[in-house]
Amino acid sequence: MLCKQNVAGSIPVTSTKYKEKFMVARNDITGDAIQTKSSSQAYRDNYDNIWKKDKVGTCGCGRSPTGNCVGWHSLTQDEYDARLEDYRTGKVDLAGNEVK
Repeated sequence: MLCKQNVAGSIPVTSTKYKEKFMVARNDITGDAIQTKSSSQAYRDNYDNIWKKDKVGTCGCGRSPTGNCVGWHSLTQDEYDARLEDYRTGKVDLAGNEVK
C-alpha cells in the first residue's frame, strides 16, 4: 500500500496521529488535500455589496443630524421638525430625552 507524505514529508497521511492532529479535507476522486485560500481584500470589500449591508455610520433617510442612523426615519414630518429644533437648541438628545 502506498502512503502519501504530509507537507513536511515525515508522517504518512494514513497515520492515525496525522489524522487526529490535522483532519485534512480530501478530494474524493484524487485523494489530494483540499486547501483554501484566505479572504482577499476584494472579497471583504464586496461582501457588503453581495449581502446588501450598509456601511456602518450612515443614515439612509438623511434625517439624522450626525449622519449616523438614530431612528428618526419613523417620525412624521411634524415630529421630525420638532425633534430637530429641540436637538439643535440643546433641549433633548438624539434619543429625544430631555437634557438636564
